[in-house]
Amino acid sequence: MFSYIWPILLIVTANTVYQICAKGIPQAMNTDVSLLACLGQLRDIRMVFHKYDRLFA
Repeated sequence: MFSYIWPILLIVTANTVYQICAKGIPQAMNTDVSLLACLGQLRDIRMVFHKYDRLFA
């Protein structure tokens, strides 16, 4: 049952975080640069979790 719910929770959480972060972007800032910075941070977080996931496997 959890395998059906977690993708929906992930999408809802990601959209909520995106909307909160989008409101914090200044009007003068380029939105493409902001998106690239966000994706870079997510890539770094994913790499950390991937590294530690192998320790517990």
